[in-house]
Amino acid sequence: MDQEKALPIKEQNFPSRSLWTVAVWAIAAVVIDQCSKIIVRHALEFGEPHVVIDGWLYFTRAQNFGAAWSVLSGQRIVLVLITLAVIGILFGAAKELASNGLASRIGLGLVLGGAFGNLVDRLLFGHVTDFIDLGTPWHWLATFPIFNIADSCLTVGTVLLAVSFLLVKNTS
Repeated sequence: MDQEKALPIKEQNFPSRSLWTVAVWAIAAVVIDQCSKIIVRHALEFGEPHVVIDGWLYFTRAQNFGAAWSVLSGQRIVLVLITLAVIGILFGAAKELASNGLASRIGLGLVLGGAFGNLVDRLLFGHVTDFIDLGTPWHWLATFPIFNIADSCLTVGTVLLAVSFLLVKNTS
C-alpha cells in the first residue's frame, strides 16, 4: 500500500508556511513594541527628552490620544473600531496577500503587529505611548511627530506591501 494513501494529510487544514511567516513577524513586532513601551513608561519621565544621538535622535515619552499626527485625537472608540476593521480585512485577505512573496509576508506581518501593538495601548491606557523623537537640522524633519516601534512597523510594512504589489507580475 502506498504510504501517501495510508497517511493522508490535508494541507488545507494547516496554515501554510507563508502564513506562519506572517504570524512570526506580527508576533515579533508586537513583542518588541510592547517591551519598548514598558521600558519607556518605567524609565522616562513624561515629556523629558533623553539624548540618543545629539541633534538627531531623542527618546521623549509622549502620549498620543489620536492616530498619526494626532488625527482623530480623543476618538478612542472610533480608532479602536477602525483598527479592528483593518485587522479583520487583513486577516480575511491574509492568504492572498501572503502569496505575493516574502516581502509581502513580512509587510503583512509588520502591519498586523503594528496595528495590534497600538491597539493594546489604546485598550489598556486610552492612548498610545510614543517615544522616538527625531530632531535634525532640517526643519521639515525636525517637526516630525514623536512615534513608536508599532508606527515604524506599520510604515515599513505598508511600504513592503506596496513594493511587493508593484513588483509582482499579474498572471491573470
